[in-house]
Amino acid sequence: MKTFEIATQFRQRPYRASVMWPRKLLDITWPNLLCGGLRCLWPGNISKHETNILNCFGGPEKALVCLSVRSGFDLLLQSLQLPAGSEVIMSAVTIPDMVRIVKHHGLVPVPVDLDFETLAPPIQSLTQARTARTKLIVIAPLFGTSIPMEPIITFARENNVLVVEDCAQSFRGWDNIQSTIADVSLYSFGPIKTSTALGGAVATVHDERLLSQMRRVQASYPLQSRFEYAQKVMKYSLLKLASARSIYSIVFSLIKMLGRDPDTTINQLAKNFSPGELIKRIRARPAKALVALLARQQKTYPTSRINQRMNLGKRLTSQLRQGSPEHMILIPGTAASEHSHWVFPLKVAISDRGLSRLRKNGFDVTTKHNLTVIDSAEDTIGGDVPGMRDLFSRIAFLPVYPEFSSADIDMLAQLIQQEVSIE
Repeated sequence: MKTFEIATQFRQRPYRASVMWPRKLLDITWPNLLCGGLRCLWPGNISKHETNILNCFGGPEKALVCLSVRSGFDLLLQSLQLPAGSEVIMSAVTIPDMVRIVKHHGLVPVPVDLDFETLAPPIQSLTQARTARTKLIVIAPLFGTSIPMEPIITFARENNVLVVEDCAQSFRGWDNIQSTIADVSLYSFGPIKTSTALGGAVATVHDERLLSQMRRVQASYPLQSRFEYAQKVMKYSLLKLASARSIYSIVFSLIKMLGRDPDTTINQLAKNFSPGELIKRIRARPAKALVALLARQQKTYPTSRINQRMNLGKRLTSQLRQGSPEHMILIPGTAASEHSHWVFPLKVAISDRGLSRLRKNGFDVTTKHNLTVIDSAEDTIGGDVPGMRDLFSRIAFLPVYPEFSSADIDMLAQLIQQEVSIE
C-alpha cells in the first residue's frame, strides 16, 4: 500500500488511543523489583550470587562485577595508567559520561564515523584516525546491533592497540552470551538496559594481570550503601508504575500541565548518574542487594523476550520499507549481522506537531536521547563525523517492546508513514 493511500485512509478513519505506549519500559518484573527491595535487608550469599553471574562470562578468573559500565571503564583506565595525551579512538556516538571519563584521565577522545547500514566503524576510518599516540580503541555497538570484531582486532594487533567493546546496548540475554575477542568487554544492567538490575555491570578482561589490577583498585572503593540502592529500587518502582499504559498518558499530561517539557523531564528521571559528581559516584563497589538482584535476573530472565523484540523489530522494519519512500524514512543498522532492537531509531523528519499526533494515537515517539556525537580535538588527525552528525540531526526513537502485538507494530508503522506523507 502506497504512502498517500495510507494517509488518506487514516484521515478518513482517525485512530485515537486512550492509553499510550511509553518511550521506554523497564525490563524487569514486579516480583524481581520486590526481591531487589527485600535484598536491601537480607542480601543472602553474595559470594554465590557473584559467582553465578561471572560464570556466564567465563568465570571469576575472566570477569568482574562492577557498579556500572562507567565504573568498569574508569577502573580500566586507572589500571592501564596511559601517558597523558594518549589518544582513545571511540565510536562517534556514545553517552557523554564515557567521554568525560576519558578526559578525566588526561586522554584525548578521537571519534570515528560509523557506517549507516551496519553502524560499524570502517577500517579505513580507524586507519585515518590512528597516530603514534593511539593507545586504545573503544567500539560501542549501537541500538542493539552486533559488530563483527575480527577486522577491528586484526587492525589493533597490527598497531599494538588495546580494544574495548562497550556492549551496553547489545546484550542479547543470559543464554546468548558469547565469548568476545576484544581485550575488554563491558556489559551494562543499568535502569533502561535489557534485563536491568537498576545498575551493575560486568567487565570481561582477557589479560589476567590487568583484571587483577582492576580488582585491587575496586577493592579500595567504598561499598554502595543499601540505603542508596533501596532509594533506587523505590524510584524505579514508581517509574515502572508510571509507565503502565493506563497511567502513562495521565503522567505525561500532568507534566505538561505543570509547565514542564515532558521530553526533558522523563529523560532526566531515567538518568543514573549526575555529571557533576560522576567520578566520585562511579568509584564504589556494587551494593550487595544489587549483586543479588542481578543474580536473580540471570536466573529468571526469559530469552524469549529478546526473541520477541527481535521479531517485532524485523516486522516494523519490513512494514516501514514497504509503505514508505526510501529517501523519507531511513533505518540505521539494517545490514548489521545481528540486531536485537534494544531501541528502534529512524532517520526521519517529524515535526513537534507530528510527535503530538503520534502520542494522541498511543505511541510516545521521541526525538530526545542521552547520546552524544563526539567532537574532535583540534590537534588530532581524526576529522569530523558527518555520517553520525547527519543521523542525529533528525533522529526519532520508536517504542518497540515484547509486549507489543503484531497489530500494534502495524499501527505504528502506518502512523509513521502518515506523518511522513503530511510533512
